[in-house]
Amino acid sequence: MRLTVIRTWLREWWNLPIRYDWLRSYLHSRGLDRLARRSAAGILLGSGMLVSLMIFSAAGPRGTAGVAVAIGVTIVCTGFSVLWMLRWPTDTQSKVFVLALAACLAALFLLQQPAEIDGTGIIGFSLVACYAACVHNRRFLVAPIAVGVAIIGCYFAHVVRSGDLPRAISDCGLDLVIVVVVPLCFQFMVYLLSHDADESDFDPLTELLNRRGFKRAVGQLAGDPKSAPDAELSVVMIDLDAFKSINDTYGHAVGDEVLINVAEILRRTCRGSSTFARIGGEEFVIAYVGDSRIAFTLADRVREQLAATEWRLTASYGIAAAPLRGNDAGSLDATTDRLMQVADELMYTAKRAGGDQVQSVGLDGDSDLDRVS
Repeated sequence: MRLTVIRTWLREWWNLPIRYDWLRSYLHSRGLDRLARRSAAGILLGSGMLVSLMIFSAAGPRGTAGVAVAIGVTIVCTGFSVLWMLRWPTDTQSKVFVLALAACLAALFLLQQPAEIDGTGIIGFSLVACYAACVHNRRFLVAPIAVGVAIIGCYFAHVVRSGDLPRAISDCGLDLVIVVVVPLCFQFMVYLLSHDADESDFDPLTELLNRRGFKRAVGQLAGDPKSAPDAELSVVMIDLDAFKSINDTYGHAVGDEVLINVAEILRRTCRGSSTFARIGGEEFVIAYVGDSRIAFTLADRVREQLAATEWRLTASYGIAAAPLRGNDAGSLDATTDRLMQVADELMYTAKRAGGDQVQSVGLDGDSDLDRVS
């Protein structure tokens, strides 16, 4: 039984991609994103400075090429350290850093004095691979691991040529564990963490985010560096009209099918700078960052697609918006809660008025939550 569970975990881990943005969102939701960024920046800066010391070592790289590569590693580490201090790097920037640093470390190793080559520097590949394992998928992880394995092969050949085969087997066996096995273990642990977090952040029926997952996603969405300085956060609350009659008439199995269909409509409609969730029985929510008038357009598109289903669904909508400028992590949570509360009140106003309509506030480009009593 235990072996079956382990095999299932391994199969899911192999098929499920690691999500770079998920880790960022996870740390942000726990107030650890700033600490993580500063820690990463400090480690990178320190590593770059330590590599630069190799220039002054008798066993370090020699010649113009060797010194240039050592300086290049220092520059790459320092530049990325500054980036981490300022903000989270994008997924693409992170991948470029991994590949550039792996290439520089390989060149640095190969440019050591032949008589002085040892396997100490191979630990750098382990650090790079461990970082890649935590934030990128297995397909990308192949690249830094492959570079590390190739360098281990070069080191193995060097030691064998010196006539010390036992040392070559011992050192390179340990190096392979450090460069290959340790990063894969790191990635498996991140997978288990994300798997457990997903179970608490997603609605099991529709596989949409639940309320907790939604608030985490809003924090990530609002923190996107691509967001315009004057962007607004808009919240659209959606409650299906007469949903109880569907359950009473056709049964709960059909009711579940309706909810799953609504989830698919939200997936088709809400893309880009938006996120969405199921937060109640037949209640859904959309968050949009940007021009608040787009939120009204999203609601209208959802209305059209609901009406086109075989059940001719209608819903009541409430929309509220507020400026994002000046919101830190703490105030953003409060703003999100307030917007959801206001939008919920507006949605019930629409329902009491007969349903199949939208009530909104703050869509004139001058949003102010204090205007809502």
